[in-house]
Amino acid sequence: KLLFDIFDETAEVFEPNIIHIGHDEYYSIGLCDKCRGKDAAKIYADDINKIHDYLKKKNIKIMIWGDKILNAISPLGERHGGSFSEYTTEDGRTYTVPATYKAIEMIPKDTMIMNWYWCIKPEFDDDYFKNGLNDVVYGNFGSMGIKNYRECMFGKIGGYCISNWSSLDEAHIQRNGIYANVAY
Repeated sequence: KLLFDIFDETAEVFEPNIIHIGHDEYYSIGLCDKCRGKDAAKIYADDINKIHDYLKKKNIKIMIWGDKILNAISPLGERHGGSFSEYTTEDGRTYTVPATYKAIEMIPKDTMIMNWYWCIKPEFDDDYFKNGLNDVVYGNFGSMGIKNYRECMFGKIGGYCISNWSSLDEAHIQRNGIYANVAY
Protein backbone atom coordinates (compact mmCIF):
# COMPACT_ATOMS: atom_id res chain seq x y z
CA LYS A 1 0.00 0.00 0.00
CA LEU A 2 2.76 2.43 0.92
CA LEU A 3 4.69 1.79 -2.31
CA PHE A 4 1.66 2.34 -4.52
CA ASP A 5 0.73 5.48 -2.55
CA ILE A 6 4.21 6.81 -3.37
CA PHE A 7 3.76 5.89 -7.04
CA ASP A 8 0.40 7.71 -7.06
CA GLU A 9 1.92 10.83 -5.57
CA THR A 10 4.91 10.69 -7.93
CA ALA A 11 2.59 10.32 -10.93
CA GLU A 12 0.42 13.22 -9.80
CA VAL A 13 3.25 15.63 -8.99
CA PHE A 14 5.76 14.86 -11.76
CA GLU A 15 3.56 13.38 -14.53
CA PRO A 16 6.40 11.05 -15.61
CA ASN A 17 6.46 8.83 -18.67
CA ILE A 18 8.74 6.39 -16.85
CA ILE A 19 9.61 5.50 -13.26
CA HIS A 20 12.78 3.69 -12.26
CA ILE A 21 11.72 1.03 -9.75
CA GLY A 22 15.22 -0.14 -8.78
CA HIS A 23 15.32 -3.89 -8.15
CA ASP A 24 19.09 -4.10 -8.09
CA GLU A 25 21.19 -5.75 -5.41
CA TYR A 26 18.17 -7.81 -4.39
CA TYR A 27 19.96 -10.39 -2.22
CA SER A 28 17.61 -11.30 0.63
CA ILE A 29 14.79 -13.10 -1.12
CA GLY A 30 12.67 -16.08 -0.14
CA LEU A 31 13.55 -15.84 3.55
CA CYS A 32 10.18 -15.33 5.21
CA ASP A 33 7.82 -18.20 6.10
CA LYS A 34 5.47 -17.21 3.23
CA CYS A 35 8.22 -17.30 0.57
CA ARG A 36 10.72 -19.85 1.86
CA GLY A 37 11.12 -22.67 -0.63
CA LYS A 38 9.62 -20.74 -3.54
CA ASP A 39 11.52 -19.97 -6.73
CA ALA A 40 13.44 -16.72 -6.17
CA ALA A 41 13.22 -15.76 -9.86
CA LYS A 42 9.43 -16.05 -9.76
CA ILE A 43 9.18 -14.00 -6.55
CA TYR A 44 11.37 -11.35 -8.14
CA ALA A 45 9.48 -11.33 -11.46
CA ASP A 46 6.08 -11.28 -9.72
CA ASP A 47 7.11 -8.13 -7.85
CA ILE A 48 8.22 -6.39 -11.05
CA ASN A 49 5.05 -7.51 -12.87
CA LYS A 50 2.80 -6.24 -10.10
CA ILE A 51 4.44 -2.79 -10.21
CA HIS A 52 4.50 -2.80 -14.03
CA ASP A 53 0.79 -3.58 -14.28
CA TYR A 54 -0.10 -0.89 -11.72
CA LEU A 55 1.92 1.82 -13.45
CA LYS A 56 0.86 0.76 -16.97
CA LYS A 57 -2.72 1.70 -16.03
CA LYS A 58 -1.35 5.21 -15.52
CA ASN A 59 0.52 5.11 -18.87
CA ILE A 60 3.85 5.01 -17.05
CA LYS A 61 6.62 2.71 -18.23
CA ILE A 62 9.01 1.06 -15.76
CA MET A 63 12.79 0.97 -15.74
CA ILE A 64 14.84 -1.44 -13.63
CA TRP A 65 18.51 -2.02 -12.94
CA GLY A 66 19.23 -5.13 -15.03
CA ASP A 67 21.76 -6.94 -12.85
CA LYS A 68 19.43 -9.44 -11.16
CA ILE A 69 18.06 -10.76 -14.47
CA LEU A 70 21.51 -11.80 -15.68
CA ASN A 71 23.39 -14.98 -14.93
CA ALA A 72 26.38 -12.68 -14.63
CA ILE A 73 29.54 -14.69 -14.32
CA SER A 74 32.57 -12.56 -15.06
CA PRO A 75 35.47 -13.67 -17.27
CA LEU A 76 37.30 -14.42 -13.99
CA GLY A 77 34.48 -16.70 -12.78
CA GLU A 78 33.10 -14.22 -10.23
CA ARG A 79 29.36 -14.47 -9.68
CA HIS A 80 27.34 -11.26 -9.88
CA GLY A 81 23.79 -10.15 -10.52
CA GLY A 82 21.20 -12.90 -10.62
CA SER A 83 23.66 -15.78 -10.40
CA PHE A 84 23.45 -18.22 -7.53
CA SER A 85 26.20 -17.52 -5.05
CA GLU A 86 27.26 -18.64 -1.64
CA TYR A 87 29.77 -16.93 0.57
CA THR A 88 31.17 -17.17 4.06
CA THR A 89 31.78 -14.14 6.25
CA GLU A 90 34.98 -13.59 8.22
CA ASP A 91 33.23 -14.90 11.35
CA GLY A 92 32.33 -18.18 9.60
CA ARG A 93 28.65 -17.60 8.78
CA THR A 94 27.54 -18.88 5.37
CA TYR A 95 25.02 -17.02 3.24
CA THR A 96 23.28 -18.01 0.05
CA VAL A 97 22.03 -15.62 -2.61
CA PRO A 98 19.47 -17.47 -4.71
CA ALA A 99 19.47 -17.23 -8.50
CA THR A 100 17.02 -14.72 -9.98
CA TYR A 101 18.34 -14.56 -13.55
CA LYS A 102 15.51 -16.66 -15.00
CA ALA A 103 13.18 -13.75 -14.22
CA ILE A 104 14.45 -12.28 -17.51
CA GLU A 105 11.96 -14.61 -19.22
CA MET A 106 9.06 -13.60 -16.96
CA ILE A 107 9.04 -9.80 -16.94
CA PRO A 108 7.20 -7.57 -19.43
CA LYS A 109 9.11 -6.93 -22.66
CA ASP A 110 8.41 -3.19 -22.49
CA THR A 111 10.50 -2.90 -19.31
CA MET A 112 13.40 -0.50 -19.82
CA ILE A 113 16.69 -1.96 -18.61
CA MET A 114 19.47 0.10 -17.08
CA ASN A 115 22.53 -2.12 -17.48
CA TRP A 116 25.41 -1.35 -15.16
CA TYR A 117 27.26 -4.55 -16.06
CA TRP A 118 28.44 -3.13 -19.40
CA CYS A 119 31.89 -2.94 -17.80
CA ILE A 120 32.01 -6.60 -16.67
CA LYS A 121 31.24 -8.38 -19.92
CA PRO A 122 29.86 -6.70 -23.07
CA GLU A 123 28.05 -9.90 -24.09
CA PHE A 124 25.57 -9.38 -21.25
CA ASP A 125 23.75 -6.93 -23.57
CA ASP A 126 22.85 -9.88 -25.79
CA ASP A 127 21.04 -11.62 -22.91
CA TYR A 128 18.58 -8.72 -22.75
CA PHE A 129 18.05 -8.58 -26.51
CA LYS A 130 17.57 -12.31 -27.05
CA ASN A 131 14.87 -12.22 -24.34
CA GLY A 132 12.97 -9.42 -26.08
CA LEU A 133 14.12 -6.63 -23.76
CA ASN A 134 15.20 -4.16 -26.42
CA ASP A 135 15.07 -0.88 -24.50
CA VAL A 136 18.51 -0.94 -22.85
CA VAL A 137 20.60 1.96 -21.58
CA TYR A 138 23.92 1.89 -19.73
CA GLY A 139 23.83 3.00 -16.11
CA ASN A 140 26.73 3.96 -13.87
CA PHE A 141 28.41 4.72 -17.14
CA GLY A 142 32.11 5.50 -17.31
CA SER A 143 32.73 6.35 -20.93
CA MET A 144 36.48 5.92 -20.70
CA GLY A 145 36.05 2.38 -19.37
CA ILE A 146 34.35 0.94 -22.43
CA LYS A 147 36.37 -0.31 -25.35
CA ASN A 148 33.64 -0.49 -28.00
CA TYR A 149 31.87 2.77 -27.14
CA ARG A 150 30.85 3.74 -30.69
CA GLU A 151 29.73 0.21 -31.55
CA CYS A 152 27.45 0.10 -28.49
CA MET A 153 26.15 3.65 -28.62
CA PHE A 154 25.30 3.52 -32.32
CA GLY A 155 24.02 -0.04 -32.20
CA LYS A 156 21.20 -1.27 -30.00
CA ILE A 157 22.00 0.61 -26.76
CA GLY A 158 19.60 3.51 -26.33
CA GLY A 159 21.82 5.77 -24.26
CA TYR A 160 23.62 6.02 -20.98
CA CYS A 161 23.48 7.61 -17.56
CA ILE A 162 26.55 8.77 -15.68
CA SER A 163 25.96 8.08 -11.99
CA ASN A 164 27.71 9.68 -9.08
CA TRP A 165 27.55 7.97 -5.71
CA SER A 166 29.47 10.66 -3.82
CA SER A 167 28.97 14.26 -2.82
CA LEU A 168 28.36 16.79 -5.54
CA ASP A 169 31.05 19.27 -4.60
CA GLU A 170 33.60 20.18 -7.25
CA ALA A 171 36.49 18.26 -5.66
CA HIS A 172 34.59 14.94 -5.46
CA ILE A 173 33.04 15.20 -8.91
CA GLN A 174 36.43 15.95 -10.44
CA ARG A 175 38.24 13.25 -8.47
CA ASN A 176 35.63 10.59 -9.31
CA GLY A 177 35.88 11.31 -13.04
CA ILE A 178 32.35 12.65 -13.44
CA TYR A 179 33.48 15.81 -15.27
CA ALA A 180 35.62 13.73 -17.63
CA ASN A 181 32.76 11.31 -18.36
CA VAL A 182 30.37 14.13 -19.17
CA ALA A 183 32.90 15.76 -21.49
CA TYR A 184 33.79 12.44 -23.12
